[in-house]
Amino acid sequence: MSAALRLYFFLPLRHEELNVNEQNTRAGPWTGVFATLAIVGIAIAAYLWWNRTPPADGHAISPPMVFRTPGGLLEVSGINATETFTKRSMLTIAGINLGTTVSQIQVPATYRYQIEPAKDWPTYMRDGRFMVIVPAVRPSLPVAIDTSRMRMQTQAGWLRFNGRENLDSLLAEVTPELAANARSTAHIEAQREQARKTVTEFVAKWLITQEQWKAIKPSQIRVYFADEPIERLRTFGPDFGGST
Repeated sequence: MSAALRLYFFLPLRHEELNVNEQNTRAGPWTGVFATLAIVGIAIAAYLWWNRTPPADGHAISPPMVFRTPGGLLEVSGINATETFTKRSMLTIAGINLGTTVSQIQVPATYRYQIEPAKDWPTYMRDGRFMVIVPAVRPSLPVAIDTSRMRMQTQAGWLRFNGRENLDSLLAEVTPELAANARSTAHIEAQREQARKTVTEFVAKWLITQEQWKAIKPSQIRVYFADEPIERLRTFGPDFGGST
């Protein structure tokens, strides 16, 4: 009798244990799938949040302001160039390199140069040559860029998460860097001869409106810029340190 009772209580317990194990076996794979999906979802959400575009501040937009240029401006030359800007950000802690973030922007730029016709232009006539000293050219700022062809890329270091921040910082530097290029001696000298041709044409058109200068031909006109070395002026004659 006692043996029968033992068997009676033993069998249901074994049956319940089998049911529990069976449930665990069935639920196991689905638990892993849900956990994987949750991790992927969190990763995607973190990526989207990190690379989000900040909303435009409508209150910061000001209405157009119209202005005038007294006396006007004469555009005399231009330079087309594709400029490349790079910014690197390296982080080290206790001598350990945690990675370098590299951002790069490539953009087509147009540099334009102009002079002010309203200023006095000293003129001299000697031995059939008509010399004009015009103001130094100045760049038109800000430099024009073609955003439709602008290329931007950034690559964060292995333990860095500042790719977007580094790129935004580089983008803010583009305009002042282009302005510095426009004012550089290299750019000023590169455009000078084209500017000289434009001013020569302008002076020739002005001379034909003056009765006393109508007979002067463009080949007789010599144009010099106020910022040119004095050696250029000496080629005109002794009044400027040259020979007759």
